Amino acid sequence: MLGKRQELIMANSYEIEVQAQPSIYLPKERTMKIAFSEPEAGVDEETGILLIIAGYGGQLSSNVYTKMRNQFADDYNLMTVQCDYFGYQYMGSDYPVVVDDELLKSSLSAAELDLLNRDYERYRHILQGKVFTQDIELGETPSDFNDMGLMQAIDNVRAVKILLDIIKENGYSINEKRIYAYGFSHGGYLAYLCNAMWPGLFTGIIDNSAYLFPIFLKIPRNLNVFQENIQIKQKMEYKAFEYVKDEQIMELPYIYSQFDNKAQILCYAGETDDMTSLEDKKAFLNKVEHTNVATVTRYNINREYFTTTGHGLGADFVKLFRLAYDSFLESETYKCKEHKITMEDVEYETDMFRYKVMWEDGIPMLYRRKVIYG
Repeated sequence: MLGKRQELIMANSYEIEVQAQPSIYLPKERTMKIAFSEPEAGVDEETGILLIIAGYGGQLSSNVYTKMRNQFADDYNLMTVQCDYFGYQYMGSDYPVVVDDELLKSSLSAAELDLLNRDYERYRHILQGKVFTQDIELGETPSDFNDMGLMQAIDNVRAVKILLDIIKENGYSINEKRIYAYGFSHGGYLAYLCNAMWPGLFTGIIDNSAYLFPIFLKIPRNLNVFQENIQIKQKMEYKAFEYVKDEQIMELPYIYSQFDNKAQILCYAGETDDMTSLEDKKAFLNKVEHTNVATVTRYNINREYFTTTGHGLGADFVKLFRLAYDSFLESETYKCKEHKITMEDVEYETDMFRYKVMWEDGIPMLYRRKVIYG
């Protein structure tokens, strides 16, 4: 295999940096990191591919994703692959807390602030029960930001194509009936977009709590943190609202009305998910071929895999994949019987833009052009 070898006990793991697609919003040359693992026993004709897509707060260097890539590679005879996609660095969940007058002014009166400045220990009880807002400056630019959709999806499908090329260059062949994607929350949403961008790739998709539209395109993202018993709401307003402009292309029901889904899709959805209602999710999937919904409710929740019926389900990612693999991906009912990877151009049109994924020199390229009427 090619790339930088990491010293790991189990699966053989690699990390490479490759040329990535320039932003469709403001073109600029860029690169991205890809990590992939192969089974310790080696690649054979039954080896499949699993694309792991992180959501907010995830990246390929984190321990949980490193563990998943290696464990899944060995346990299921899979080449596992993941990338740090467009704008991932603006999607973190660990930002420094700065307690200063500006922060305290967000919830304190001038008189309360004066008392604290005079004798903090004596008057610190003033802080109890209040929530202070800290605005997080992310530093996004039109050529590099969390676009919440298309650029992130094209990075992920390009990562799979690069891995397929590496496999071929090293003289291996794989089982094309075992090409899977696994995503959680935003990662699940991106799995659906990846499937639309390359309809001839995936045979199975596992979705845990994907929403139908990226909610932070319309409202700020808030993280609640505590420091010295002070509750702080870290507020992030993403530039996608300003730069993307086209909300229609971000709606999964709209995109999926324009192509024939061929992948088997298993969705885990909670009855109290506050990002997409269970009713809306079912209504969407009822109109898409080859979909199945596993509903998690307070009456049927299996505590071995889930801890809540809300968004994300409090799921154990490793155990959930095993459940989905055994009961869905490799079950006689749903597993793919016949599939060859195909590479064909696809096009989607909204009221504002025409989007096209074109295959150029064996690599998918995403283009966006304004729709001109009259």
